[in-house]
Amino acid sequence: MEREKMIEVAKKAMYFQDIGDQASQLKLYAEDCTFMMPHIPEPLRGLDQLRGNVANWPKSTTEAEWFVAEGNKLVMGWNWRGEGWPEGTPLNRGMSLFVFNDEGLICEYEDFFDPDWATRHAPKPAAG
Repeated sequence: MEREKMIEVAKKAMYFQDIGDQASQLKLYAEDCTFMMPHIPEPLRGLDQLRGNVANWPKSTTEAEWFVAEGNKLVMGWNWRGEGWPEGTPLNRGMSLFVFNDEGLICEYEDFFDPDWATRHAPKPAAG
């Protein structure tokens, strides 16, 4: 897959995530995708698991800062701010890894958050 096409899909995925357009976002992922973020305990496997998780994501603003592509893999550096964050909360900065299948769909996705931000500002899991 060409670098520019991977960047286009990655930007669309972030945009649809930011505005809460779940249907459009899920169309970018393969049926058998694997999806991981630091705040979920286990990778989500397949569109059904991803669909169930996407509904809980906050609206936000993601700004892409840089891209590195090799083969069918793209890494995107970004900064992110959740809608309605308390005044003075710093941006979350991190990276996302996208792996694309032969059809140009995202088959693997993983986020890496700034560890300092995650320690200080990320929502804490509910005590159970």
